Amino acid sequence: FGCCCKSHTTIMSRSDASGPPLVGLPEDAISILGGYLADLKMPTWLVSFASTCSAVLTTLQVGGQLAKLHELHLAARTLCKKAGSSWHDVHMSRHMAWGARKIDNADCVVLSKIFASGALPQLVELLLNSNLIGDVGLAAFAEALGKGALPRLTHLYLNWNKIGDPGLSAFSEALAMGALAGLQRLHLYGNRFSDP
Repeated sequence: FGCCCKSHTTIMSRSDASGPPLVGLPEDAISILGGYLADLKMPTWLVSFASTCSAVLTTLQVGGQLAKLHELHLAARTLCKKAGSSWHDVHMSRHMAWGARKIDNADCVVLSKIFASGALPQLVELLLNSNLIGDVGLAAFAEALGKGALPRLTHLYLNWNKIGDPGLSAFSEALAMGALAGLQRLHLYGNRFSDP
């Protein structure tokens, strides 16, 4: 692996403490490499690849990316189980119907991290209606959207949650900055924010 990037911190990975550097990757290259390998749909790819290449494994461990991936993968599996689904069922779906699943703020934060990681780019319809999502959860969702998450989403159902003015404000700011440019239908009724 190589990268011609200037002015970035280089992290060196060695096969042993005295050996020469096997891989010198700038942080942005590690992020790109980790992004391709750390596909939440198939996390075993990264584990298998990293276990056969000590330089890549060491490099990803230095940046903490393997630990972050493992934590996110476990959180995704737990959330899918709570929603009565599995990652296998969700990862290629274009429609995600998680209404009335008791999804709360903490769950929405996890879901937002999954979206921000680039997972589920094919999703066009997301139903999170009739849950327990409040301002904290919607703010995390808005942050993920601001990073380009869910680029193909056209239908979003957030009705009958616990969203107040702060959450709505964060969400509105993300939309104003260009998030969800293809959105055609948005349901927000039955929440706690004040009427305009």
